[in-house]
Amino acid sequence: LACEEFKKLRSATKLASRAHRIFEEFIRSEAPKEVNLDHETRELTRTNLQAATATCFDVAQGKTRTL
Repeated sequence: LACEEFKKLRSATKLASRAHRIFEEFIRSEAPKEVNLDHETRELTRTNLQAATATCFDVAQGKTRTL
């Protein structure tokens, strides 16, 4: 749900801010609400945050759906 709401944002500033919050809450190792992702996907997502776009969580989101 957090990623779906994130995709609706239009401001680059808001995208970047929300992307980092989502990463810290769900993606990073030992995150409070950590989702089960392989290391490769986690690192790809971290890299995608450098240029946060509405699609930066697509791979991670797809992986969580297949589990």
